[in-house]
Amino acid sequence: MVFDQVSEKESSASNEPFTFVQGKLREARGKLLATLARGLWPRKGTKVLIYAGEPGVSCAILIAAGFVNDIINLSISMKIYFAGSIRGGRDDADLYFKIIEHLKRYGEVLTEHVGDKNLKLQGEDGLTNEYIHNRDLEWVLEAAVLVAEVSTASLGVGYEIGRAIENGKRVLCLHRCQDGKRLSAMIAGSPDVTNAEYRNIDEAIEIIDDFLK
Repeated sequence: MVFDQVSEKESSASNEPFTFVQGKLREARGKLLATLARGLWPRKGTKVLIYAGEPGVSCAILIAAGFVNDIINLSISMKIYFAGSIRGGRDDADLYFKIIEHLKRYGEVLTEHVGDKNLKLQGEDGLTNEYIHNRDLEWVLEAAVLVAEVSTASLGVGYEIGRAIENGKRVLCLHRCQDGKRLSAMIAGSPDVTNAEYRNIDEAIEIIDDFLK
């Protein structure tokens, strides 16, 4: 049974296609569990190949039942919440995109849309404020770490950082050197936040690597 990031392959159990796309880990795992629930088990000795994502209960079931004798390239993916300004200003959208692309080397970035250069000041179309709040808070709780770019002041980012700290998450705040601007004392003075100043994207990436390794 193969989950592949870029192509569609067939399950040896049911010949049903399983499409695995980065950022859709929950859906892929749900498909596998649904197939197992219908009694469509893999043949004994099947090799399970997972490129990213948490194997979780599904692989445990297969191993316990003796259907799997080998797991190849198993890579447990960290879930990361990236926070950056949306309604507070989109001048740094390109920077957010570059940071997110680097973070994806370490795992699943739950908030990949923050780096979308087409996302406007009004935010995501068609979604209510309540929906966005509840969804993003769920992601904060699900993530192992929160990485924020705080050079552009944002009430939402500050709120997300506060909720992450409240729930015991590791938090990294990146901010650029800017003449005449200082980081909020509520962030700069917090003992629960790792603060780091940088001058260019290369320095930001180095800081992220040190924080996540």
